[in-house]
Amino acid sequence: MEGTRLVAAVLVIVATLSVPVAAVPTDRTGSTNHLAAESPAPDDEQVGVIASVAVDRTPTDRGTVRVTLTFELGRDLGRLRINTHGEPTVVDRSGIVQGYGAETLYRWDGETPEPSITVEMPTNETSEQFGDLDFVETADWALFEYFATVRYYSTETQSWHEMWEHGDRFRTRTTLAPDFAVGDTVAFAGPYEHYNASVDGRTVTLVVPDDAELAAEPARITGSITHAMRTLDVGGETGTVHAFAAPEPIRGGGLHPDGSDFWASRGSTVDDPGNTWVHEYVHVQQRYTTTPETSWFTEASAEYYAALLTYRRGATGFSAFHSSVSLDRDADRVLAESHDEGVGYTKGARVLAALDAEIRERSDDRYSLADVFYLMNSQPERVDYETFRSYVQLVGGADLGSWLDEYVLTSAVPTVPREPDLFTTPAPTTMDSDDDGLTDAEERAARTDPFSSDSDEDGLADEREVETLGTDPTAADTDGDGLTDDEELAGRSDPTLADTDDDGLSDRAEARIGSDPTAADTDGDGLTDETEAHESDTDPTAVDTDDDGLSDGAEFDGATDPREADTDGDGLDDGSEVNQHGTDPTVVDTDGDGLDDGTEVNQHGTDPTAADTDGDGVDDATELEAGTDPLVAETATPTLGMATATADGSGGPTPGFGVGGTLVALVACVVAFRRRGR
Repeated sequence: MEGTRLVAAVLVIVATLSVPVAAVPTDRTGSTNHLAAESPAPDDEQVGVIASVAVDRTPTDRGTVRVTLTFELGRDLGRLRINTHGEPTVVDRSGIVQGYGAETLYRWDGETPEPSITVEMPTNETSEQFGDLDFVETADWALFEYFATVRYYSTETQSWHEMWEHGDRFRTRTTLAPDFAVGDTVAFAGPYEHYNASVDGRTVTLVVPDDAELAAEPARITGSITHAMRTLDVGGETGTVHAFAAPEPIRGGGLHPDGSDFWASRGSTVDDPGNTWVHEYVHVQQRYTTTPETSWFTEASAEYYAALLTYRRGATGFSAFHSSVSLDRDADRVLAESHDEGVGYTKGARVLAALDAEIRERSDDRYSLADVFYLMNSQPERVDYETFRSYVQLVGGADLGSWLDEYVLTSAVPTVPREPDLFTTPAPTTMDSDDDGLTDAEERAARTDPFSSDSDEDGLADEREVETLGTDPTAADTDGDGLTDDEELAGRSDPTLADTDDDGLSDRAEARIGSDPTAADTDGDGLTDETEAHESDTDPTAVDTDDDGLSDGAEFDGATDPREADTDGDGLDDGSEVNQHGTDPTVVDTDGDGLDDGTEVNQHGTDPTAADTDGDGVDDATELEAGTDPLVAETATPTLGMATATADGSGGPTPGFGVGGTLVALVACVVAFRRRGR
């Protein structure tokens, strides 16, 4: 098959949302099907960007994968940023230019309506820590990391939105060729089988390549992971997790690159404390970011919970569990100063095991290390040591701060208690730590802070948001329209809808211009607020923006300018022309008599709709030029008389014109002159 394309995949990605799946037994699906991260089809009107991602693998170019991203841009998209994985080679691009900073950053040029970029990414990657292959492409298959992170700036919310964030603006649709399994960040090309298992609306999909000989049955692997899903609730993943079994020559162990994907080597078991499948799953749960002094927590928590959850599932005994978290290796290391990952597996896991026992004992089993883990995941900023320490004190008491300092800031090492009761699954409680009306268990389900009555600090109690309003208690601005939920309630808009009145203007935009976010036509002039703001350029809070006596709707639908009181500039405002005088507000001289409508009305009192107001056969302008009254018709007939002079000069009739005849002659001359001039 040299020179032919083995496999291709096309994904339409708006982000990776969680996919609620009903609890079903583990099932096995053959490789004739397609597998991809997927969620419900998006409402394109609400989407900021849709990225169609095509992934190609060709055997003639072994060691690279070609990825093409084509973007459909939504109406609110202001800026677009793309960050590709690794060190890609740009093959082609249209409307995408180099970004600022790293070579892997790209941005939209701001003009091209459907930009695209094609890059080639390396498939073969070697672990810096372990020295062996993390990803590889062979003649028959490839396991590789392919992801590109997309973020865009919304002109409506005036904020950045990430590709991986949960919300209406980002969802996933996928279309795949056969023999291609794709998660959020990891893909497998080649023959495989996959197995699904679900618990509490969350799903794990196990991808097993034909070349991977598993050390444990697929059902036991998925069972181990779903047990961890059910019992370790720390506010991390929600939805589908993709677990890939890695064949040789990929190294032993496992890897969680990002998102909800990980791989574990084909030889990984599920019945010893070093359960790699659960270890990597715990990494999926880690949504926090650390500083150098807390970086040890990442591997330490994965190692500790892999052992703890395997013990709780009954797959290993307490003695084996205790030994695995009581290692003397690296005991003299200072965790806060040890920035390499290795110390987390050893001393780090030991400190966390002892800390978990201390918290449970000091809190009368009300809290555990999982509560600290949960609080870390809820922190949007980096978790430094002081923040981590404050969380430990919050759940274990103020005195536990000095205990933590001793074992994190010095070379001292704690003893892990040999008391199984301190490591069993805590009994469920109805405790409400923050007294906000939601139990701690309900807060975990809602992903809120059980120690704060207002988790998102939007001025609304968590209980009210969950039980009454239906808003997101973890997001101050549930609908992402730029107004906090509390501000929306004060302004009578719906905090769950970005555009409450569906008029095309976001609630924040309406708040900015003063229109009513609950009424599509605030001023009732016949134009929606969006039309007034973006098309007619009128005031959506004023029925008659130019105050001319005509509503904005009547003017916009007609021929007059709703922003100009006197559209034709004739001295009469549009309203008076239409409603009083019957003149045309778009024509300066409605009757064509040579006089502006305003001049006729305001100066002469003539009829602007009749060229000859008095009906005497002479138009108004001509009469005014001649000095006659355009409001009075000439009814007297001119008298032609003869006068004969007497010797004494006394008057008698003499040939000639009288006064009337002279006036008639003058008017006749003027008329004749005007007509010749026309």
